[in-house]
Amino acid sequence: TKNPSIANQLYTGVIIDRTENKHGEYQYIIYIEGLKLVSRIKTNDEMIMYSIVNINLFLFQDEDKLKRKIRAQIK
Repeated sequence: TKNPSIANQLYTGVIIDRTENKHGEYQYIIYIEGLKLVSRIKTNDEMIMYSIVNINLFLFQDEDKLKRKIRAQIK
C-alpha cells in the first residue's frame, strides 16, 4: 500500500503460523484482516496459535535500502 496513514492506526491480526529456531526465538506469521496483509514478526515471546493480537505498522519510504516498505510490531 502507498497510504502513509496506515502507520497511525492500530490493527488487529491473527497468528496463523509459528516456528521456533534453536536459540528459542519465535517467528510468527500474522494475518492483518483490515489490510488483507500477511506479515512476519520475530520475537522471544511465545504466543498462542490463532490468538488475536494488536499490531502497529511502520511505513518506510526508502525503497532502495529496505526490501520491504512495511514493518509490523505486536503491541
